[in-house]
Amino acid sequence: MNALVDCIRCAALYIMLMLAHITLVSAILSSGIFCADCCFVHAQPPGRVTPPKTAAEAPIRVRYHASRTIDSLLNCLATVAGEERIRVLRTLGWEYRKFDLQPSFTYASQAVELARALHSSELAASLNVLGIAYRNIGNYPKALEIFFEALTAAEQAYNRRERGYALNNIGDVYRLQGNYEWALEYITQARTIFQELHYPEGIGYCCMRLGEIAEAKQQYEDALRFYTEAWNIRRSMGDTTQMYVSLIKIGTIYRAKREFARAKEYYQQALAFMQNSGAHSDVAMTLGRIAATEADAGQYHKAIDYAEQGLAIAQATKTPVDIVELAFILQRAHAALRHYRKAFEYQSLYIAMRDSIAGEESIKKSAAMQVRYEIERKEGEVKAAEQTTRIKLWALGGGLVASCVLIAILINRFRLKQRWTAEILRQQAILSAQAQEIELANASLREKTLLIEQERTISEKLLLNILPAEIAARLRSGEQHIAERYAHATVLFADIVNFTQLSETISPEELVTLLDAIFSAFDQIADDMGLEKIKTIGDCYMLVGGVPKYHPQHCRSIAHAAFAMLRALEAINDQHHLHLQLRIGIHTGEVIAGVIGTKKFAYDLWGDTVNTASRMESHGEAGKIQVSEAVYHALKEDFIFEDRGFLEIKGKGTMHTWFLTGIRQTIQ
Repeated sequence: MNALVDCIRCAALYIMLMLAHITLVSAILSSGIFCADCCFVHAQPPGRVTPPKTAAEAPIRVRYHASRTIDSLLNCLATVAGEERIRVLRTLGWEYRKFDLQPSFTYASQAVELARALHSSELAASLNVLGIAYRNIGNYPKALEIFFEALTAAEQAYNRRERGYALNNIGDVYRLQGNYEWALEYITQARTIFQELHYPEGIGYCCMRLGEIAEAKQQYEDALRFYTEAWNIRRSMGDTTQMYVSLIKIGTIYRAKREFARAKEYYQQALAFMQNSGAHSDVAMTLGRIAATEADAGQYHKAIDYAEQGLAIAQATKTPVDIVELAFILQRAHAALRHYRKAFEYQSLYIAMRDSIAGEESIKKSAAMQVRYEIERKEGEVKAAEQTTRIKLWALGGGLVASCVLIAILINRFRLKQRWTAEILRQQAILSAQAQEIELANASLREKTLLIEQERTISEKLLLNILPAEIAARLRSGEQHIAERYAHATVLFADIVNFTQLSETISPEELVTLLDAIFSAFDQIADDMGLEKIKTIGDCYMLVGGVPKYHPQHCRSIAHAAFAMLRALEAINDQHHLHLQLRIGIHTGEVIAGVIGTKKFAYDLWGDTVNTASRMESHGEAGKIQVSEAVYHALKEDFIFEDRGFLEIKGKGTMHTWFLTGIRQTIQ
């Protein structure tokens, strides 16, 4: 009650001052400087990016400028033919690639078909654009097939620039698949070609891809070096769009290194380039990057300011990806500042914009934030009621009635405050208990997630040991019956001569260890050559080139693999003091490949090519590589052969065969 008595004693002095302030308060309220609802000054912070009022007033600039280009190209398409028509179709496929994939694919396909029909030198460039269309829809195996075809077409046309683009595109697909070693090899080749041609645009593209590979491998200094080189090239070319893309990449690396001031500096430079050049399509995304950097640095008020600007633009231009990212940043920043009502609002927006339903952890966090929001809302209602009553009292002019009313309000406020203090303490106790439950649930969930991830990794490795990566991916996506015909493939069979007799003289453990060493060496050779191991049958090893992944030099790679296998067995003989020999047979032609079985999957090959390759091996000689006439004609320019003459082959009749004995000096 002491607090109540103190309040009553202050009431008289307070009433005397009220009348003096009535006029001043009325003037302020009518001036518009303050808001009567919240009493906050309304002023826009300097340097804000003001969003358009409606989505109609803020068209996506990339699409707008592209549409102007596309309109002119479509007008040209009606009047051109031949080589010029191929170029227009190819350019349409290129212009559509970022915002409408179906027309991109359609026009690029038409360009390729017309280039093939006219035997045009534009075929390689058209294939490169078509491959990009396949890459953008996520069909990486088909994209690789198209890019390798583009590489062959460019070589035949002696077009080094398109050859460089094809190599760069192949490397980019391998990068997207996470195969950074192969990606690095192809992109480096492309960069060397562009450097020899003194072609800065191509060098810039390669530098960006090399930077992305280094960034994915967390090699941040290398990534900075490549992105900076790309930035310098694009600045010398005056390519504004690619300049700000390079700046954003550099900023992202500094943010990963936790050098937040430098990261923000590069992001702001990129933002300035966008605003000066009228390229507003990525402004919201860049503001989000700056906001996330400020949040990482603990500057949550600045993070909120940038994120709100970006969210307004993202909502005006209707870009859901940016809305999700910015809403998450705002939720994070407000929660850190204990603005639970705002945090709950932005978390609701974030969840609403996602395609999938939030998990258990997000639901519990939302529930806890809802409780905090209810407490804050009720406290706000009490304060608002007091403020409204106080203003009314000022307007009435005071006096005894005002004193009595004020005393009643103070008494009511005292009781209300006691009640809500007790309620807040109760809710805080509930929240504390919920927080402990959530933490225990999260710990259990993390353990389960880790176990599931470990099991998934083990299963993935086992599946990839059984099936090629491309086939495994198709099975995971839901395909049940996988069978395809490959017009061009090369099959190799290798058998260890007299291994059965050796197995009778050594222990089972020694036998398995020896076979494992031999076949592991063969597996490594297959991987290095880009070939696919199909299976082992006892002491026989089966290998194929050109299946399931397109390989333009499948026959040549199989021949190199055969020599490598002979050398590998010689090394194992020296190590184990043995005298084992291989008998190898090779044939090239059409095969059928597919997956059989439901409980134990197997990827296998069928067809006359497989049977002929097997006969080449079984009718061969120890330590030699016997090949068919088809292989001889495919490789006779690059390899050395010994004519074995005509042999009677079981199930095939008389066949002309050769021994593959060496590699010509030029190819070696």
